[in-house]
Amino acid sequence: MQGAPGRGEALLQGLIICGVCGRHLRVAYKKTPRYFCNEELKRVQGPACISVTGPPLDEVVTRAFFEALRPAQLDALEAILADQEAEYRRLLLHWDERIKRARYAAQLTQRQYSTVDPENRLVAASLERRWEASLRELAETEEGYARQAKALRPMPLSTPLREQFRHISETLPDLWMTDQITQVQRKGLLRTLIQQVIVRWATSDTMEICIVWISGHYSQLRLTAAIHRAQDVPDYDRFLERIQALWAAGMKDKEIAAQLTQEGFHSARLSSVSAHAVLKVRLRYHWQQTPESSKRYAQSEPGYWSVRDLAAHLECDAHWVYRHIETGRIDSAYLKRCPPRHAYLIQDDPILLASLREARKQVEELGQRRLNKKTRKQLPPFSPASEADGHDSAQEEQEHERR
Repeated sequence: MQGAPGRGEALLQGLIICGVCGRHLRVAYKKTPRYFCNEELKRVQGPACISVTGPPLDEVVTRAFFEALRPAQLDALEAILADQEAEYRRLLLHWDERIKRARYAAQLTQRQYSTVDPENRLVAASLERRWEASLRELAETEEGYARQAKALRPMPLSTPLREQFRHISETLPDLWMTDQITQVQRKGLLRTLIQQVIVRWATSDTMEICIVWISGHYSQLRLTAAIHRAQDVPDYDRFLERIQALWAAGMKDKEIAAQLTQEGFHSARLSSVSAHAVLKVRLRYHWQQTPESSKRYAQSEPGYWSVRDLAAHLECDAHWVYRHIETGRIDSAYLKRCPPRHAYLIQDDPILLASLREARKQVEELGQRRLNKKTRKQLPPFSPASEADGHDSAQEEQEHERR
């Protein structure tokens, strides 16, 4: 049975049923609406039945509702409703015939009891019991007929209603997200095709959703819902192993997250793996960069120079080598990148080294010429003899002034 829709933001209020205890889920309106059921907790002090964030569940059911509005689905629905109406009429006819037979049997036993000789007590008692049994059977049959008549009668889609559904199937998905349809109207539209929605947890992060349609048929769906603890994610141990293996291979957090998402993993609150989730795992288990991998410069290899070693060989600064790499003076054919930091390694080629020495020599000569232009006068080298001669000449000048 459908419950009251209410006036809140939760679309499935009154429709959603707990798959554990069979009661209607209640709604908690906080920052985000949540569906929850704690009847088992109150009844037997057990764990709460279910608690799930509302919007993702609403979205899954809404998509299924839009799918049911398609013309092909409407044709199937109309056929099902027509079959159910025929079955309903057949059952009513069946109960009606049973009532006729029970009424005839009751009347027959009544006539037999009325015509029996009262002095024949054994026969009269037997007919009386038969009459009472036939009356009980007639009463039970009439009650069964009444229950069947009161049952929800499937009605086929009328032509105007069918045309309305066809029109809605084309325009409703676009109007659904606008302000032209109120939340109360959205709830009413869902109830035109959905009888109830039954939910329960299949795993720690996967919810089974059973949508029961007005035709009596149902659709089975699954939803990966947000959970509180990352440790409750399925295959969490394998998730940790993959992070450690990819980190040891030199991949960055963003690359690890993309690879894990491609492999089908997800974090606690997202359908994918984020770089932040990878970072949290690494910091928790102290999978940080080793001193060797944290070095900016790679080590030289056979046949290749590192940037630092080549700079020391050319007696220049490492930035000078980087400038030649960035400007293309060192061709990319002579370069390769070394993981995990993708540092540069330069091929040990005699022609390349000769050209770099020549370029370095030109830089040094240019620097010397610029230095000579700035220097106006070259001072003689200092020596003790020159200092003594200067002292004697100063004394002679003083004596000349006295005279």
